Amino acid sequence: MSSSRQAGTDISVALRARRCRGFTLLDVLVALAVMGVLISLLMPTLSMVRDTTRKIVCASNIRQLGLSMAMYSEDYRGQLPYSRFYRKSLGDPAFDARELMTVRLALLPSFDGLGLLHAHNYGTVPGVYFCPSHQGLNRPDVYASAWGDEAATVISNFQFRGGASNGQTRFDRLDSRLSLISDGLASQADFNHSTGGNVLSTDLSVAWFNDSSGRLLRALPLETNEMGSRAKLQQAWNLLDQAAGLLGADDGTTTVPADQARSLR
Repeated sequence: MSSSRQAGTDISVALRARRCRGFTLLDVLVALAVMGVLISLLMPTLSMVRDTTRKIVCASNIRQLGLSMAMYSEDYRGQLPYSRFYRKSLGDPAFDARELMTVRLALLPSFDGLGLLHAHNYGTVPGVYFCPSHQGLNRPDVYASAWGDEAATVISNFQFRGGASNGQTRFDRLDSRLSLISDGLASQADFNHSTGGNVLSTDLSVAWFNDSSGRLLRALPLETNEMGSRAKLQQAWNLLDQAAGLLGADDGTTTVPADQARSLR
């Protein structure tokens, strides 16, 4: 009886010892190896999800600027937001392409181009002037306190065209396929995405321009003050227009019958 009880006690102790035994070094190494493999498999997917989300936010910001621009146009006799740099972009060889990305200047009047949407309460949220994929110096946090500072300059992440290549700035006289706002085109550093960019046309649609071949990126100047930046900027706009089906129309304007034109105030 005593031996039977002793055997039972021994078995119980053995089972308890087995249950309490910790992981061996081999167990830990195998677990870490499995986790590493799973993470390596998931990383490309997570990266794609992150990039897609940023593209969607970027497109939404450009779309909001387009809607604000349309409302501005309705209130200002069909005109696009005025930029003092637009005429330079058409004929000045020394034109700096980044100037049409500038929304606030350390001058009076301080707001320019798309910045007028902010000044006149059409697009008052500073965040819509920036792309979450931007990796350069012009991040929204850099300009957080600059919007109300008369001595500050604010450069957005989006390129404003200002009008057609023939000087037309009436929003209701532009071809509906003409590209008006896009991800930054001033230099290769201003190109927000690695494989393309979002583009807003006159009809207020936003489309993704696929530049996986790098053709558009290579067309941009390396530096914003590079000689010939005006011609390179126009070449970039032409590529975007061609992708939208605007072929053979070098001025980007269209004739609208008077009875179909938008009502002007």
